[in-house]
Amino acid sequence: MWRNLLVGTMLIALSGCDRTNPIQEIIPNSKCDDNFAKSLVKDIISSESLKIAKTHINDRDNTIEIQGRLSSAISRIGIVIDDVRTEKDDPDSTKSFCKGNLVVTVPPSILADADEANGFLNAGTADAALLAAGLEKLGENFTAPFSFSVQPTDAGDKIFAEVEGLGTLFQSLGDIASSYALLPAIKMQAAKMQEEQVALLKEKEFQATRQKEADLGMASAENKLVNQEINELWVSFQPDIQSRLITLQRSWVDKKTADCNVKASGESDPLVKETVRLRCDTEYTRERTRELASVLIR
Repeated sequence: MWRNLLVGTMLIALSGCDRTNPIQEIIPNSKCDDNFAKSLVKDIISSESLKIAKTHINDRDNTIEIQGRLSSAISRIGIVIDDVRTEKDDPDSTKSFCKGNLVVTVPPSILADADEANGFLNAGTADAALLAAGLEKLGENFTAPFSFSVQPTDAGDKIFAEVEGLGTLFQSLGDIASSYALLPAIKMQAAKMQEEQVALLKEKEFQATRQKEADLGMASAENKLVNQEINELWVSFQPDIQSRLITLQRSWVDKKTADCNVKASGESDPLVKETVRLRCDTEYTRERTRELASVLIR
């Protein structure tokens, strides 16, 4: 249950109407459809929603800009209480129990900004939040029946108003207002995160390229070494052996080249492609070196 009261503000509001002794005139007759009573109920809704909205804003984001946007959002949310009727009066006091229809209008710009902010946070829409609070959407308005009560103090110098069952509405309006207020900070944080992700991706790509270059360098060095070994072995052969093996050796070179090109063709990255080709060439050459060495032994 939420309660609020109107004190000196009634005097100020009525003084412009040239009414005398306003407190005593208005308080005894304060009923459900009294404008002051309804303004108190609207003030309860605004103030409680603002309290909830503030809980969503941490110290880091509590800037003057966000405070201004938050206050603006709450003040621009329209609240109308119509179809007011008195459910009953307390015979032992001046308290009146009331029912009415609550009409809430959230400006489209606030809804749009709140939805944009919620989109970054993977949260639901503002409309969905208000519907979940039990309101029905009619055009650009959200409506729901509710109960409240009004009561002047015994001294006749204050009016108390209480509302019931609007906790989810306070939460929804607070969420909408805070999302609207925080949109600039959320967008700035999202942009920062995107920049960090881009930088991280570039760093990963850079390191991956370095790794590929290192792999290629190692494959190239190994290939150079095995080719040096097979060449040294070949020149150690007597001319008659070289003459006998030369045709076979040339066929082996052609097959090695073709096989390794096919094996490397599955790679799209040029560095990886050349690394695969060289390692294939090294494997073939090492095996061929062992075969030619056995000929030399015989």
